[in-house]
Amino acid sequence: MKKSNLIIAAAAALLVACAGKEEVNQISSQGPAIDFATYYQKATRATENSSENYDWDLSNHHSSFKVWGYKNTTEVAVFNGEQVRWDTSLDPDAWTYTNNRYWDKVADDYYFYACAPYYDAETPFKFNGVSSVETQKDGYFTVGTSEAKYTLAGENVSAYAKSTATPKVASTTMVESWTKAGAATDVDLMIADAKHMSKADNSLIYNQPVQLNFIHLLSRLNITVKTVTGFDPNEATNDIIVVDNITIGNMNQAGFFEENKTLSANVTLAAGTYERWTTSGVGNYSYPIDYTADLTAKYVIEALMLPQALGIEEVKADGTDIAHKTKPYLYIEYTIWNHDKTAGEKFKAYYNLATILTLNATTNTAATATAFNEGWQNNLNITIHPDKIDFEAKVAKWATTKENDLVVD
Repeated sequence: MKKSNLIIAAAAALLVACAGKEEVNQISSQGPAIDFATYYQKATRATENSSENYDWDLSNHHSSFKVWGYKNTTEVAVFNGEQVRWDTSLDPDAWTYTNNRYWDKVADDYYFYACAPYYDAETPFKFNGVSSVETQKDGYFTVGTSEAKYTLAGENVSAYAKSTATPKVASTTMVESWTKAGAATDVDLMIADAKHMSKADNSLIYNQPVQLNFIHLLSRLNITVKTVTGFDPNEATNDIIVVDNITIGNMNQAGFFEENKTLSANVTLAAGTYERWTTSGVGNYSYPIDYTADLTAKYVIEALMLPQALGIEEVKADGTDIAHKTKPYLYIEYTIWNHDKTAGEKFKAYYNLATILTLNATTNTAATATAFNEGWQNNLNITIHPDKIDFEAKVAKWATTKENDLVVD
């Protein structure tokens, strides 16, 4: 073989070797596709029923979420507000997204942010604050704006409200999964706190899904109703109690959320806060439930509320002063019927909501407002215990006023 041919052959072999080495280096710096696993934070502050089962995975509540992701080797987003959906066609079911992304093993830090459910550009969610590698850890969410506030309708998603049976059927178990409850207007808004994955703290594991833990941005109120012995509608001769209406009045129904808002120095609420919400739009949530109460406490109202301060205010039970009150209150209206519902009497009562809920015993004073907080659910268990009007009848003795003597001759 000629010398020139040997040189050419050697050069070709070197090129092949270099090409092979280049490919190996590329693979070694790239991990598997980025996957997600999601959980949501159970609402707190409730007296839970022991029989309740909580579906912790987000897929039991929302079928999609929106994600942003960044790595410290570039200012270009790995995920930029993209949809991740729950795909039941896979085996097993899993979160999927379009166009796989792969772990960069050269990167030392990843930051992930997410909100649920996924919305298009008209969503109340907005993600702000991430514009460079240095500020990736400072991303935050807002919901609505001061000009275009987010509004809640106060939809009742209890099993009783959604029942299609006649008569409707209430449940002893609260609806934990808002989406499965069939909410048509109000949405259980959630965000995942920033997920920082770093080589420095050994949390950047390439073969594990990104664990996103979602928290509730709204609060909720659950109301059960029951009666006492003597008013069991299952007994043919008993009087019965029908709850006609429950109203939550003077509640703020519109507001906007600012995740990066500075909280007051005295706020130490580990389970949530209301100060990241600026609320307004006072109104009433009225629930005409027409519910026949029995001896078992059953949920008749379950509704989302905006996180807000409540405040203590004296309210007359007869409601003669309610038009002048400014703090949230509860109104209940019920009818006590005889067993065949041919005669009945209606009863009404008003109460200060903060007082009956006692949301925070340490600040439950007239000077310091209590609050519905993010991720808090408050159970109000109403027992209607009527006192029947009874009679006793006694007869007074004849009164002897004077004795007279008559002597007849």
